[in-house]
Amino acid sequence: MRKTSPRHWYRWKLTLCSQPASPPTNRVHDRPSPSPEGIRHELVARIRQQIADGTYETEDKWRLAEEALLRRIEDTL
Repeated sequence: MRKTSPRHWYRWKLTLCSQPASPPTNRVHDRPSPSPEGIRHELVARIRQQIADGTYETEDKWRLAEEALLRRIEDTL
């Protein structure tokens, strides 16, 4: 089995700041930017709701994940 390269994980620096009147937007994707902690709370809430509703996991997502896994396995052989 091939040894994987070490991962360089991000280290978040927490700072205290005042809350803006409206959340800043990411102009590239026109969505709210992450909080100072790096968490997109709206995205987390939406995904939690989808999981609760049973609509988060779809056949397409499973198929794409399976294909990605098979590609990774083939690349290591």
